[in-house]
Amino acid sequence: MTPAEPGGPGAGPGRSPAGTRAAAHRSGGTARDRGVVRKDDSVIAWLDLSAGASGDMLLGALVDAGVPLDVPADAVAALPVEQIRLVTEPVTRHGLGATRVHVHAPDSSTQRTWTDVRALLTEAALPPVVRDGALAVFERLAVAEGRVHRMPPEAVHFHEVGALDALADVVGVVAGFAHLGLSRLTASPVALGSGSARGAHGVVPIPGPAVLELLAGIPVVAGPVPAEMCTPRRWWPSWCRSGRPCPRCA
Repeated sequence: MTPAEPGGPGAGPGRSPAGTRAAAHRSGGTARDRGVVRKDDSVIAWLDLSAGASGDMLLGALVDAGVPLDVPADAVAALPVEQIRLVTEPVTRHGLGATRVHVHAPDSSTQRTWTDVRALLTEAALPPVVRDGALAVFERLAVAEGRVHRMPPEAVHFHEVGALDALADVVGVVAGFAHLGLSRLTASPVALGSGSARGAHGVVPIPGPAVLELLAGIPVVAGPVPAEMCTPRRWWPSWCRSGRPCPRCA
């Protein structure tokens, strides 16, 4: 799966109306759904992160790989927050077809701590595997942010990461990976980008401090773009083996 970077070259000028899905541009369903593999076969996924990684990029890659949009949309709808809608758009990136998922969330000034997010996810009517996965993601984020800001994880205020679209990204991606039922998830080295970006605490270097904390011990590359290519809300489960080449087919 190759996440399509938002707004990359070749993006079509038109978008589907809010709340609708774009016309299907490939065979629907995952490899199991389409009968490419048997129900009892093991499935290994490989993430090509040479263009970086972010929550909406991973959402688009999962839907393009055949995860029905209803899977992440239903998980996001279970959150006890304002209404958030997911909308798909077929795009091209360097001549290759891809799917972009737009997260439509209302403006909100609410700032959430790790304690707030944990309570929100615990309250949500989510399948246990999705709830536990999302909790694990935000816990890792809280620990990383706590180390960067020299404070306990429970006291960390999520700014961009605690926003509604970030909540949707994390919960939707966790639900998408759970739907695939993978035996193993692997990934290429992560492209980070370079330069600087402005966040809630002012201008910070790229890659951001929290990203560096999250990627400690994981193979990375600078990448070809002098911009932020990997955001803190990107994630993969603890069983993802990053830095591995694409698994060989038997």
